Amino acid sequence: MPDNKHKNYEILNLIGYGLAKFDMEFVHHLGFKTKQAFFKSIVENGIAETVGTVKNRQDLFDPYPVKGRKSRRHTTNTGLLGLRMRKQLYSQKRRAYLFSL
Repeated sequence: MPDNKHKNYEILNLIGYGLAKFDMEFVHHLGFKTKQAFFKSIVENGIAETVGTVKNRQDLFDPYPVKGRKSRRHTTNTGLLGLRMRKQLYSQKRRAYLFSL
Protein backbone atom coordinates (compact mmCIF):
# COMPACT_ATOMS: atom_id res chain seq x y z
CA MET A 1 0.00 0.00 0.00
CA PRO A 2 1.52 3.36 -0.98
CA ASP A 3 2.26 5.92 1.70
CA ASN A 4 0.20 9.05 0.93
CA LYS A 5 1.67 11.17 3.71
CA HIS A 6 3.36 14.47 2.92
CA LYS A 7 7.15 14.08 2.80
CA ASN A 8 7.42 16.43 5.82
CA TYR A 9 4.40 15.03 7.64
CA GLU A 10 6.00 14.85 11.10
CA ILE A 11 7.64 18.28 11.05
CA LEU A 12 4.42 19.86 9.78
CA ASN A 13 2.56 18.26 12.67
CA LEU A 14 5.09 19.66 15.13
CA ILE A 15 4.85 23.11 13.56
CA GLY A 16 1.05 22.98 13.58
CA TYR A 17 0.97 21.91 17.20
CA GLY A 18 3.44 24.61 18.23
CA LEU A 19 1.43 27.29 16.45
CA ALA A 20 -1.86 26.05 17.91
CA LYS A 21 -0.59 25.82 21.46
CA PHE A 22 1.75 28.80 21.69
CA ASP A 23 0.72 31.04 18.76
CA MET A 24 3.03 34.08 18.56
CA GLU A 25 5.28 32.83 21.39
CA PHE A 26 6.24 29.94 19.10
CA VAL A 27 6.91 32.26 16.17
CA HIS A 28 9.02 34.65 18.28
CA HIS A 29 10.94 31.79 19.91
CA LEU A 30 12.01 30.65 16.44
CA GLY A 31 13.31 34.14 15.68
CA PHE A 32 10.53 35.61 13.54
CA LYS A 33 8.71 38.88 14.16
CA THR A 34 5.50 37.96 12.31
CA LYS A 35 3.60 34.84 11.39
CA GLN A 36 3.78 35.80 7.73
CA ALA A 37 7.60 35.85 7.88
CA PHE A 38 7.54 32.46 9.58
CA PHE A 39 5.12 31.00 7.03
CA LYS A 40 7.18 32.39 4.16
CA SER A 41 10.32 30.80 5.58
CA ILE A 42 8.60 27.42 5.89
CA VAL A 43 7.58 27.58 2.22
CA GLU A 44 10.98 28.86 1.04
CA ASN A 45 12.79 26.05 2.87
CA GLY A 46 10.58 23.47 1.15
CA ILE A 47 8.91 22.18 4.31
CA ALA A 48 5.47 23.07 2.95
CA GLU A 49 4.35 23.93 -0.57
CA THR A 50 2.04 26.79 0.43
CA VAL A 51 1.29 29.01 3.40
CA GLY A 52 -2.18 27.46 3.46
CA THR A 53 -0.63 24.06 4.22
CA VAL A 54 0.90 25.42 7.42
CA LYS A 55 -2.30 27.23 8.42
CA ASN A 56 -4.35 24.08 7.84
CA ARG A 57 -1.98 22.05 9.99
CA GLN A 58 -2.34 24.64 12.75
CA ASP A 59 -6.11 24.37 12.52
CA LEU A 60 -5.92 20.59 12.90
CA PHE A 61 -4.46 21.07 16.36
CA ASP A 62 -6.55 24.12 17.26
CA PRO A 63 -10.20 23.06 17.21
CA TYR A 64 -11.09 25.39 20.08
CA PRO A 65 -9.44 28.76 19.48
CA VAL A 66 -7.80 30.34 22.50
CA LYS A 67 -5.96 33.57 23.24
CA GLY A 68 -8.25 35.57 20.96
CA ARG A 69 -7.08 33.86 17.76
CA LYS A 70 -9.94 32.60 15.63
CA SER A 71 -9.38 29.38 13.81
CA ARG A 72 -10.19 29.77 10.11
CA ARG A 73 -12.21 26.58 10.28
CA HIS A 74 -14.74 27.85 12.82
CA THR A 75 -15.93 31.14 11.40
CA THR A 76 -19.43 29.94 10.46
CA ASN A 77 -20.36 27.54 13.27
CA THR A 78 -21.57 29.64 16.16
CA GLY A 79 -23.81 29.06 19.11
CA LEU A 80 -24.52 25.87 21.01
CA LEU A 81 -25.15 23.79 17.89
CA GLY A 82 -21.88 24.99 16.38
CA LEU A 83 -20.04 24.11 19.58
CA ARG A 84 -21.48 20.58 19.56
CA MET A 85 -20.56 20.18 15.90
CA ARG A 86 -17.00 21.36 16.57
CA LYS A 87 -16.61 18.98 19.51
CA GLN A 88 -17.87 16.07 17.44
CA LEU A 89 -15.60 16.98 14.51
CA TYR A 90 -12.65 17.39 16.86
CA SER A 91 -13.13 13.98 18.48
CA GLN A 92 -13.52 12.28 15.07
CA LYS A 93 -10.40 13.91 13.63
CA ARG A 94 -8.41 13.26 16.79
CA ARG A 95 -9.36 9.56 16.73
CA ALA A 96 -8.51 9.30 13.03
CA TYR A 97 -5.17 11.03 13.61
CA LEU A 98 -4.23 8.87 16.61
CA PHE A 99 -5.09 5.67 14.75
CA SER A 100 -2.98 6.77 11.78
CA LEU A 101 0.19 6.92 13.90
